[in-house]
Amino acid sequence: MVISEQEVLPREKIIFGTNRTKRTKALIHWLMDFYRVSDEPSIVELSEVTFREKLRLTVTRASVRKTLSTQALRQAADPSPLKSEKQWKEWEKKFSYYLRCHIGASGVPLSFIIRENDNPDLKCTYEVFISRTIACALCR
Repeated sequence: MVISEQEVLPREKIIFGTNRTKRTKALIHWLMDFYRVSDEPSIVELSEVTFREKLRLTVTRASVRKTLSTQALRQAADPSPLKSEKQWKEWEKKFSYYLRCHIGASGVPLSFIIRENDNPDLKCTYEVFISRTIACALCR
């Protein structure tokens, strides 16, 4: 009896499915969102419906981060060199926006490096999620 190589070796390719792939990516984004705001992921008190809604929301956030990290947007936000002290206030606002348009490796805008409060209340609510990521980045 001769056994062929195909019978012994497992197939190299698995079919995971498009929907499962999308849900897995959404789950990864959801987990990373907790990391971005220095929080612990938890599904306590979440039903299947609310959890899926949270996953949809986190995919939207990922899309916003991707949009913010486009080269054209970053170039448009470039504050140009500061030429005199008289222009400081205007330049500072432009520079802050410029840093907000640059997304760091962890998915948090680089404007967290110039935030005013280095020890924010981690349980505080923010109207905009990206503001919460800036306030809470690297707080743990």
